[in-house]
Amino acid sequence: MRFQQVKRSTNNILRKESIKNWIVKSALGLVGGLALFGVSQSTVTQATTDTTEQPSSSEITPKTVTKENEPTGEISGNWGVDWKFSGDTLQISGGNLDNTHYYGYDDPRNTTQWGDLNLLDVKKIEITGNITAGEDISGLFKEFVNVEEIDGLDKLDTSNVTDMSYAFADCNNLKTIDVSKLQTDKVTDFSNMFLQNHELTGIDLSSWKWPAGTNFKSMFEFCEKLETIDLPTGLSSGKSDSDFSNMFHYDKAVKSLNLSGLDMSKTDKVDNLLNSAESVSTLILSSMNNLTKAGLDPKYSVIDDENQGVAGWKKNGDSSVNASNDDLMDMYVGDDKKDSEVATWTWNELPYMNFTVRYVDEDDGSLITTREITSGDKVLPFSEFKPAALGTIGSTDSGHAIQFKPESIILTKDIDGKSINVKIPKAVIKFVVYENGKRVPRDIIMSNNDIVDGKVNFKGQLDVLKNKKLILVDPDTPPDTFDKSKSYFVFLGNPMNITEDLLTNLKLTDYSSYSDIIQGLANSLVDEVEGTIPTFYEGMKVDFYAFYEPDKNTNSGGSSSTTTVDREIKGIEERIGTHKNNSDVQLYYDNGDIVKDRKLAPSSDWYTDNLMTLKGVKYYRVATDLWAKADDVYIYYPKAANVLVNKDSIARLVTSQGKDVTDRALQGGSGWYTDRYTYINGEKYYRVATNEFVSVDKVQEY
Repeated sequence: MRFQQVKRSTNNILRKESIKNWIVKSALGLVGGLALFGVSQSTVTQATTDTTEQPSSSEITPKTVTKENEPTGEISGNWGVDWKFSGDTLQISGGNLDNTHYYGYDDPRNTTQWGDLNLLDVKKIEITGNITAGEDISGLFKEFVNVEEIDGLDKLDTSNVTDMSYAFADCNNLKTIDVSKLQTDKVTDFSNMFLQNHELTGIDLSSWKWPAGTNFKSMFEFCEKLETIDLPTGLSSGKSDSDFSNMFHYDKAVKSLNLSGLDMSKTDKVDNLLNSAESVSTLILSSMNNLTKAGLDPKYSVIDDENQGVAGWKKNGDSSVNASNDDLMDMYVGDDKKDSEVATWTWNELPYMNFTVRYVDEDDGSLITTREITSGDKVLPFSEFKPAALGTIGSTDSGHAIQFKPESIILTKDIDGKSINVKIPKAVIKFVVYENGKRVPRDIIMSNNDIVDGKVNFKGQLDVLKNKKLILVDPDTPPDTFDKSKSYFVFLGNPMNITEDLLTNLKLTDYSSYSDIIQGLANSLVDEVEGTIPTFYEGMKVDFYAFYEPDKNTNSGGSSSTTTVDREIKGIEERIGTHKNNSDVQLYYDNGDIVKDRKLAPSSDWYTDNLMTLKGVKYYRVATDLWAKADDVYIYYPKAANVLVNKDSIARLVTSQGKDVTDRALQGGSGWYTDRYTYINGEKYYRVATNEFVSVDKVQEY
């Protein structure tokens, strides 16, 4: 076995979203006595396979208008200034506008200045006279969902205003707006000002000044069609409580941003500043900008080892500088020098690729079908390519798993104009069995042809298994805790302990051989109505780890015939990581002697295929006769996902060794990318930075 270090990219992890929710329900079903795997068309709804990223802020409830009320006549009122509504137009007269104050979504303290007016009826707002605002116009035009234009904002005097938060939030159909005449010299709070302006395509703030501005949180969040944002070039306040988090989050159409006027030198509140702003190709930055947690889309992070001819950020047109998104976020950390350098970074893109996807049989390589990828599909070199499932490209091949999602592929330039093979499994379920850690030479195959009257007839396949009873897991063991010296199985990436409760559920309390358990699991996977394997299980694999009384290898050690080594080795398939803050990890031979010329670097990832217990100490094998102590590494499970911190909660962070991170925590409602999870002190944690993990109890996947 050679060293097999895990690549940094987690893009090759197989994700089967369509049944993720089901397996969770299955695991919970053990507690309630439900059928473990029993499914039918009447009881199981297949989850969507659409993995398009959705807005993540837990404090936001996007408005969807399903019906417009018909106007009922003229309505009028006064909020320091007179207003009246007629037809579909709200007219606001001149005068001194009373302060508004918007406290946030669903806050009971919120009031309305519009009386009985149904905001859904309004399609146009006109300011007809000169208005002088007070200190607060927060939420002034919030939730005018159907308004398409606002005229007369040049008549609104905002020279005394300090709070403009939510002023135009949720104006979902507003396509253009002229705010160039608003005075912003005293404004401190711009948060959520244009939140969820879904139809807005451009906005010009270049005439503004914001020397007092501190709160820019979610200012343009979820403005998906906003292509141009002209920001002021004068500096913001630069105070330590400044907040820029989510400022341009999910602005998927914006192409160019000049951030040089945002002084971020004294704050670290920049979470997801540019997250999902996937079209940005020009950034004008000063060294006062802080991008450390900006959340630039990780698809830009793939850089060729030779750093040649690859998509990347070029500084001031210098072709010798080729930075990834991660590089850019590492460069800009918030320097407090006011005369800091301003640089223009331009994203250099390669031409779109053309190639053929050949879907082939996983076992014999025979051709199933093909799909042409052209420049119209906008696939870039060095990007992550996710081949579509057979069923989504019109294939009706009944012999192969039509809903199976192939592994992602990182495309290299040499693929352009050629073809790639994508392996598709047959429409079967494969049981891969390990007996006391050693793989049984022959896999157990379950096909539709083997199902008779809802039961699976393995036709002698189970005869290769040993006639043994298993070492079961204590039924009181927490569901997420696994003792890998006792029996369990893994399905869809989810390990499940084999307990007395499980056997009761399968009606196998009096089983004679563990092959009976595999038979019971197979039967539970049959669709109760159709009597076949559900299409979303086709091509799946069940890893079954059968442990009975373990055998121990007793080997002579050294030259003494009286010395014995208590050593047990069992096969596993895991990934391990080394701790970031530790020194290099010492390696050992299988007799426990120290390897003097090789070590594992901190914060590196490795495959392991064997677990050895030597004199009571556990080791993982990382190469032929090279072992690392289990205490020096941690097991992790790859998982590329986004997680959202629970609302009204601050999530503390810990290192991979369970030590508290004392200088940082995750804000409630903030979204984060994770590439793996692990178990620390028996609890599940997601990784959100190189050596920072958050408890599963504090977040949810989205």
